[in-house]
Amino acid sequence: MRRSRSGLRWGKLECSGPFLLVCAALFYLDQENVLPWVALAAILHESGHYAAAVLAGGRVRRVRAALTGCCMELDPRQPLSYGGEMAVILSGPAVDLILAGAAAKLGAWWEPLYLFAGINLALGVFNLLPVYPLDGGRLARLILTAFLTPDRAVAAVQLCSSGLAALYLTVQGILLLQGRGSPAFLIFGGWLLAGAASGEWV
Repeated sequence: MRRSRSGLRWGKLECSGPFLLVCAALFYLDQENVLPWVALAAILHESGHYAAAVLAGGRVRRVRAALTGCCMELDPRQPLSYGGEMAVILSGPAVDLILAGAAAKLGAWWEPLYLFAGINLALGVFNLLPVYPLDGGRLARLILTAFLTPDRAVAAVQLCSSGLAALYLTVQGILLLQGRGSPAFLIFGGWLLAGAASGEWV
């Protein structure tokens, strides 16, 4: 592992400084030992993307974890087909849903697996929402490129993503003021809005 200008790098994996700080803070505040399960689910999710990219004929140059999400950079000299790119996008949520089903069945033998099943189910469903930088937003952009120019596809998904994220953030803010919401959901909405507006459309 070596230090890069913006964080730490180990092989093809690079983690930004802010991402590492937030992870450290969350693990420190985690009193229920839930975050190790979340981290495992996230790693397996990204491993699904990675494996699908390699099987589709792509070459992964770098995987970067930042506050706006995890981004996999492919070698442009080995581009994926339209179907291959769609398979890579869907592979992450597919892994989540498969793990959720398997963990739910095995939970009878080890109860913590019920928690792991719920985390994977939530991760898979959330990632299918048509909001960038979630997988659903990337999938929506890919589908729109079949009918629009790449720039217009990006603009359409960015507009949809920003609108849905702003709506979600507003609803969560109102619920929090009424004493029925959670700061965690408000933070998640802020993350979605920041990711949609970041302009890092890769």
